[in-house]
Amino acid sequence: MTKLSVVTVVKDDPDGLSETCQSVKKHVKIVYEHIIWISPSSLDMYDLSSIENDSCVEIFVENDEGIFDAMNKATDKTSGTFVLYLNAGDKFIGDLVTQPTAPALIKVWYPDFRGKYKEVRKRRSMRFGIPYCHQGLVFSNDNIKYVNQKFGSDYILFLEKFKEWPAVNFLSGAIHYRNDGTSTINRLTSDRMTAAIIRRNFGIFYAVVFMLWSYVKLVIKKVYNFINLFFR
Repeated sequence: MTKLSVVTVVKDDPDGLSETCQSVKKHVKIVYEHIIWISPSSLDMYDLSSIENDSCVEIFVENDEGIFDAMNKATDKTSGTFVLYLNAGDKFIGDLVTQPTAPALIKVWYPDFRGKYKEVRKRRSMRFGIPYCHQGLVFSNDNIKYVNQKFGSDYILFLEKFKEWPAVNFLSGAIHYRNDGTSTINRLTSDRMTAAIIRRNFGIFYAVVFMLWSYVKLVIKKVYNFINLFFR
C-alpha cells in the first residue's frame, strides 16, 4: 500500500510543532506516517502528550549535526513510498486526498515581505535555484540523502530527484510555508551557496544572473522597509 511519510525536524519551537502536527492530522486524508525528529537539548520545551499516542506519529529524540543531518537521520526512520518535509510551523491548509504515484507537488502559500499572502509559482527553469518551494515537493522515497551543508542542500537533492522537471503534477491539498527560517533570515549567504551549486551544474552565466537578481530583490526589500517605516 502506498504511504506518505511526513518528516518534521524541530528544535526550540514547540508552538510550531503543535501547529504542524494538528494540520497533518486534520488535512492528510491518505495513508501516512508523521516522523518527528527532536533535538535532545530542547526536549524539555515540549508537551508531547497530545501526539505520542497517535498511531500515525513516531517521535525520535536523538542528536544530529545540523538540520540536513537531522533530516537524513529522520528519513532513515521512514517507511513510506513517498516523503514530504515540513518544518515546525509549516502546516496543511487544505485536504490532501490524492495518493502520489511519482515525484509530485503540493500547492504552497506564504506571506511575502510585504505581508501579502501569495501562492508559490512553479518556475519552469531549474537553472536559477530550486524552482519550487521545498515544503511542496513530494519525493519518491528512494535513497534520499541531503548533503550536510548549511544552505542549498534541498536544491542539490531536487536536481537529483526531479529530473523530469517541469513535467511534474500537482496533488490535492495546500500547505502554508512559514518563511521566517534560517535561510530566509540569512538570505544573502544562502543565495551565495545556491549560486555555487548553479555554477557547478549549469555554468557561471546562470550563477551571475541569479546573484544579480538576488541583490536586486534585497535592494527592493530594503527600500520598501525604509519607505514603510518613514511613512508609518
